[in-house]
Amino acid sequence: MIINGLILRICNDADINDGFLRKLTSMINQVFLVAEAEIWKENHQRIDRRMLAEMIKKREIMVAEVNNILAACVHIKLLNHSVAKFGMLTVAPAFKGKKLGSILVKEVEQYAIKKGRSKMRLELLTPKENYNPGKQFLLKWYKRIGYHFFKQLSFDEIDPKENENLRVSCFFNLYEKDLTMEQ
Repeated sequence: MIINGLILRICNDADINDGFLRKLTSMINQVFLVAEAEIWKENHQRIDRRMLAEMIKKREIMVAEVNNILAACVHIKLLNHSVAKFGMLTVAPAFKGKKLGSILVKEVEQYAIKKGRSKMRLELLTPKENYNPGKQFLLKWYKRIGYHFFKQLSFDEIDPKENENLRVSCFFNLYEKDLTMEQ
């Protein structure tokens, strides 16, 4: 679905201001508070303004704006000479169902290709024991758009400090896509 007034862009230093950071941080935290409510302890914040400002300084945040309204974002990171990864894919509730997630993923894949990367990776935080309908929906969607299971990591090994904020034990399931197949 093409959305009139859609602008996709990588954030830059001009975006490191209190108003923009507050809006973006709030959007991300509100979406993740609902999507991962049973995973995290009460009132857990996915990200803070300081962390987001650091990502923006590194040119790692892409946003979607519709008619000058912040609608969605994704974190993109170039890991090495051949691999990029994305995460923190967030669509504001008012824009759900408008294919913004799909548009952003395609755009970060193209961005990675332009930067010379041949593979895209994503991390899906997944409860070890509890079924999470949202995570299962994402997993099916990621598989449908070409991502394949790559590796499983225990969350407590990756981030012991943040692990203290989990309600349930989780894995980071890594998925990867060969971007050369898209060209």
